[in-house]
Amino acid sequence: LSKSQRKVDYASVYFKGPTRGNWLGVETDKTYYPGSLLKVPVLIAYLKIAETEPSAIFKTVTYTIDRDENALENIKPSVALESGKAYTVDQLLSEMIKYSDNNAGLLLSSLIDQRFLNEVYTDLGLDIPPNRETKISPKSYSIFFRVLFNSTYLSRENSEKALELLSSTDFKDGLTAGIPEGITVAHKFGEYKSTDSSGNEFQELHDCGLVYLPKNPYFVCIMTHGKDITDLKKTIADISKTIYEANK
Repeated sequence: LSKSQRKVDYASVYFKGPTRGNWLGVETDKTYYPGSLLKVPVLIAYLKIAETEPSAIFKTVTYTIDRDENALENIKPSVALESGKAYTVDQLLSEMIKYSDNNAGLLLSSLIDQRFLNEVYTDLGLDIPPNRETKISPKSYSIFFRVLFNSTYLSRENSEKALELLSSTDFKDGLTAGIPEGITVAHKFGEYKSTDSSGNEFQELHDCGLVYLPKNPYFVCIMTHGKDITDLKKTIADISKTIYEANK
């Protein structure tokens, strides 16, 4: 419906009940620019390191601003890092996930040995993204949440820690907008804006996560491409509501 009303150029939906083998979707292998969705594998990589080196997430680093990586975003963090302030890695992980702070994400990405992040992708059977311009499909992205839900990559303690962080994200205009208050949603959004080969501006907005519906939890990933971020938010919320109503 959103596409017919020209609110989105195209969209993809991947739905799966985590405890069931069956899945449903539309254009599930279509790829999009993930934006901040890639903060989840960074989180997983750090928690994986912490399993053999527990002190790693308590290391301290002082943040000094060079360029504000949040400046060009449509959806800016409600809480941002303070220049000159010292943060533990654990605090940076929290800022990166809860508020989707790009500065925290960039700092964490610069601190980690790239081989540990690459191992997350290869261990999960995914291609290592060559740069920030890489693309990913909703079906492929679902793997990160599947291993967290099932505790098959991280320990149960660290899987639960990751999901608790993802449940506290303050972005409420996507999946959670279509779901009644009181239902826990562990999710991550990502946005991207640029111009296509014809010079036309476009926006992408995605929201993917686990909806802890009592007795019937499910995973859903919705990726959208269009011209207006407000229309993309509404599209995701509308699809999320439809899926919730069908599964409650």
